Amino acid sequence: MVDIAYGPNEGKRPDLSDSREAYLDMVRRKRMYGGILLVIFVALMASGWMLAEERNAGSFWSGLPQVFDFPAEVLSEAWEKRALLPGLFWDHVPALIET
Repeated sequence: MVDIAYGPNEGKRPDLSDSREAYLDMVRRKRMYGGILLVIFVALMASGWMLAEERNAGSFWSGLPQVFDFPAEVLSEAWEKRALLPGLFWDHVPALIET
């Protein structure tokens, strides 16, 4: 039967008589694969950002300080209308109970 972890060819395989060493070998292999996948993920994300930077009319980096403009506007409007909150809550209690 083919061992999918090591391939069909005979070669270096963990000695299963020493379970601790076999476990450590498995952990090392999983960490290596995880590291490779992390590097591939970061490379794809960076290339995606560079592609988006080239195709967009605006710049990602110059627009970064504006990320919090919308939440700040929403929170300031909510703060101005905080006196209406009890009435809004009471109007929506039936829907909250139904949900």
